[in-house]
Amino acid sequence: MFNIFASLLIVLFIGRHAGLNGLPLLGLTLAFFCSTPFRNNLGNGQQAVLTLLAFCALLLPNSSQSSFWSGFAYFKYSFAPPLAAYILFKRGFRHLILSLVPGVLGYGIFLAYAGGDPVTVLLEPLKVSTETFLLGEADLMSLARLIFPERKGVFFTLMFYGLPLLLSTIVALFIARRMKNEFLSLSIVCVTALLCFKHFGYDFVFLLPAFAYALKHADRLASKIILVIIMFNWYGLRLFDPSGFLHFEKSKPILLLVNLVLCAAILLCLLVLGRRTEMPIGKAVEPR
Repeated sequence: MFNIFASLLIVLFIGRHAGLNGLPLLGLTLAFFCSTPFRNNLGNGQQAVLTLLAFCALLLPNSSQSSFWSGFAYFKYSFAPPLAAYILFKRGFRHLILSLVPGVLGYGIFLAYAGGDPVTVLLEPLKVSTETFLLGEADLMSLARLIFPERKGVFFTLMFYGLPLLLSTIVALFIARRMKNEFLSLSIVCVTALLCFKHFGYDFVFLLPAFAYALKHADRLASKIILVIIMFNWYGLRLFDPSGFLHFEKSKPILLLVNLVLCAAILLCLLVLGRRTEMPIGKAVEPR
């Protein structure tokens, strides 16, 4: 019930901020509710919708409240790095601290309830991400798993942790300094998280902001490319699944590489769409 209500709220909120009304907004709503990621969230009881709801707080008019509520997205740690970097570079250190408050409180409550070594508890999610045998859908961390199946060594560590953190930080810095459109920035942060950090199919509800932005600007070539790729991910990916004629261990890497390229293409197209909203590097944006 929460996922359905929150999803409807998210679609309406994102659609309005994208400038969609009437039939386009209805089309966006139906497209999202018919998508495979939404269905998987609903069927598996996943928390990606809750995380996306927290991401939407970036668009609230009061920047202090916006930073605080968006911090609830850190509960799903794989979305935290690009969001935290964007808040830091766009709004400053004070807003980053505000966004950390929900996570710090949750961490303290968990320690008080479950106990354990504080450092170990803090690092457990990363340990789970490293040790699980499952590959993600379209991310650099899973690519590192393919290249270094033994999951050991300096090069694996650099590619598994260092490269995703570096790329997400660079993208966050770029859009914080050069993008005026906050909704477009939100779309880019969402796609960057999917591309850099390990995610499964249900997390691709995070393509919704990019879908809405592209739908609003559907007359542009880059938008058309985004719409086609997202519709393929939401509706056609299972038809492409080569596991029907290949063993799962062979088909999954193929899907990973295809999805990674397509996710990177969405990010590139969003950056192309944002060229008209560029601002000089170093120009400060005052928090509201």
